[in-house]
Amino acid sequence: MPTIRLRLAQAADLPTIMTLVAQAKTQLAQAQIPQWQAGYPKLTDFQTDLAQRGLYVLEKDDHLVGAASLLLTPEPNYQQLLAGSWLANSQANYATIHRVCVDSHYSGQQLGQKLLTALLDEAKRLGFSDVRIDTHRLNLRMQYVILKSGFKLAGTVQLNHDPHILRQVYQCLFA
Repeated sequence: MPTIRLRLAQAADLPTIMTLVAQAKTQLAQAQIPQWQAGYPKLTDFQTDLAQRGLYVLEKDDHLVGAASLLLTPEPNYQQLLAGSWLANSQANYATIHRVCVDSHYSGQQLGQKLLTALLDEAKRLGFSDVRIDTHRLNLRMQYVILKSGFKLAGTVQLNHDPHILRQVYQCLFA
């Protein structure tokens, strides 16, 4: 039986993570989803997350197969929803998942859901009961994974005050 585990990333993981990001960018472009097509995310985004101890990797049988950031400070882009409402009004104490990527060679093995579930468990362990995430409205695969992992659609946000960059936001609450 395969061993799957979440761990904090290390600097040595960054080249593999950037390979996963490149795979994800290619898949998104092939699906004509404009998410991650304008230079984001960059290596410096992951380096910052690593320095803040917020970058995690998912391993399957000691092979790095996924990565994401679990950030423990409020996301500025989530301050105002353009549509919808947060399930709870806790604007100050929530964790946010960003930059989710999974090795395309493991497609169909539900590793995206396992990664999100492990990050939710980590957020609980760290004392959070509110976790948020966003994705592009055309990214149906990611929406499916998000919903399957226990999140509920909360609404729509605008990123970086740009009316052309809208994202659907999701929230997961637990006791």
